[in-house]
Amino acid sequence: MQALILAAGMGTRLNEYTDKVPKCMVPVNKTPLIERALHSLVKAGIKKVIIGLGYKGDVLKEFVTALNAKYNWGLDFHFVDNPVYDSTNNIYSLYLTKKEFVQDDTILLESDLIFDLDLIKSVAADSSPNLAVVSKFEPWMDGTCTTVDENDYITSLVDKSHFKYTQTDSYYKTVNIYKFSKDFIASQYLPFLESYMEVYGKNEYYETTLKILCNLNPALLKAFKVSGDLWYKIDDPADLNIADNRFAQSEKKLKLMQERNGGTWRFPSLLDFSTEANPFFPPQKIVEELSLSLKDLITKPTSSNYQKSILAAKLFKILPENIAVTDSLEQAGINPHETESLTIFGEDLGLFGNTAQAVLASGKKVFVAQELGKLLGVPGLGLTVIISSDKELIESLKENIPCTTVSSVAEYFLQILEKYKKECKDSLKKCAQETERLYEKLSSLFGQENVEKTSLAAVTVKTSRAVDIAEKLLSEYNCYVKSSGETLWVTTSTPENNELLLRALERCL
Repeated sequence: MQALILAAGMGTRLNEYTDKVPKCMVPVNKTPLIERALHSLVKAGIKKVIIGLGYKGDVLKEFVTALNAKYNWGLDFHFVDNPVYDSTNNIYSLYLTKKEFVQDDTILLESDLIFDLDLIKSVAADSSPNLAVVSKFEPWMDGTCTTVDENDYITSLVDKSHFKYTQTDSYYKTVNIYKFSKDFIASQYLPFLESYMEVYGKNEYYETTLKILCNLNPALLKAFKVSGDLWYKIDDPADLNIADNRFAQSEKKLKLMQERNGGTWRFPSLLDFSTEANPFFPPQKIVEELSLSLKDLITKPTSSNYQKSILAAKLFKILPENIAVTDSLEQAGINPHETESLTIFGEDLGLFGNTAQAVLASGKKVFVAQELGKLLGVPGLGLTVIISSDKELIESLKENIPCTTVSSVAEYFLQILEKYKKECKDSLKKCAQETERLYEKLSSLFGQENVEKTSLAAVTVKTSRAVDIAEKLLSEYNCYVKSSGETLWVTTSTPENNELLLRALERCL
């Protein structure tokens, strides 16, 4: 078996990273993509490697030749240059390799990928002659997708122009790693590729020809399913940053994740115990209602701070003059610890009742801050309310906080929240109960004296092994818990996820 690596592209979206080297020489965690790919081929026992060159081809040729000597791999390289790489696409780069391509069963892969080092070995060992490596579609994925039947045969390839977000549950994303038999390459694929190119030209994609062949013969290409955690495609600096996280060693992986300070939605399979958020709210119905108005909300500006205060005041049953809405206390320039009085509402946050009204009527100069977004399960909306009997303070905040700090989506969430007050109150009770259960379980693992409930949805654990445990949880169990010094910060998730975390913790201790 041989390997064919397509590496002709310019990688323009990586900007200065590819000024002097081809895209596949850009490093992830200090190791160039092509070096890692070649390590994987060596582990799979592959000796012959065909590389389709293009942009900075001489640089790449010199680099891989030096690697071969450095590591004593004994790889047999065959370089095929595409002199018009800047005006053609990968169909032509693949076509130019036909003399070598047709000689053996072949692992075909694109050079802008990072993937698990054992992936190629597993693909090569599979008994199916023709394979496409695929992953269940996740929101971060982009490009050609597939559909598969009950026997895992690929029934269609779905390009961008035919992609439907309403059908993503049935999609599998192509990883751009394939295995083709020598017979398929010679008798079907290359002849069809050549005929297609004669009609449509050289500026096409080889996946299009696979799409047509799979439509003609649904039992042609089998799906080799892998987790989305095992690979990543590098197109731009943001991709590089995410790939650094995904494929870092445990110590660096935790450090990089904590430096993100959020954005864990970029890692869909991650179990996040770092973000304080009520796991029982919002209900699906409120998500659907937000989605229904999403186009208007993202294409029209948010309203004034006064209008937002009217919406918030209705929820707390107070006057708009006593409440301001912002995305965070930092944005408002307020440190709660420096205020004359700080009152924190109970489990109900003071919502939908008379608590806030009673506090303001007490005659005291009070200041109440609630990070509603966290405890209503929508920390990404950045909703914080500031309630005070000092109307001049509230007026000053409304005048000085930019109205754009709270988005139209967050404003609309405030507008419709009252319709879901029963679900909201129920969710807060469930959250408190689940946090109590988590507290008790953690106390049994670490000792009650080392565990403390710090909010409705968060617990801290004191242990000298805090950093070590957090690193192991992330690298081995895909559970993300923040740590610093001798403290673990654990936020409440669903009962199912909490059980997964507790079992992982037991193994770490």
